[in-house]
Amino acid sequence: MPAETMIECEKLTKRFGHFTAVDHVSFSVGNDSIFGFLGPNG
Repeated sequence: MPAETMIECEKLTKRFGHFTAVDHVSFSVGNDSIFGFLGPNG
């Protein structure tokens, strides 16, 4: 049985000034999951 979705993100974009760090990212995280979203400097 698939885990229930606890977090859902659609078309996420994050900009810092003129720099685009994340562009149109979509994901979902299940109830029984551990999830981290890190950049190059962790």
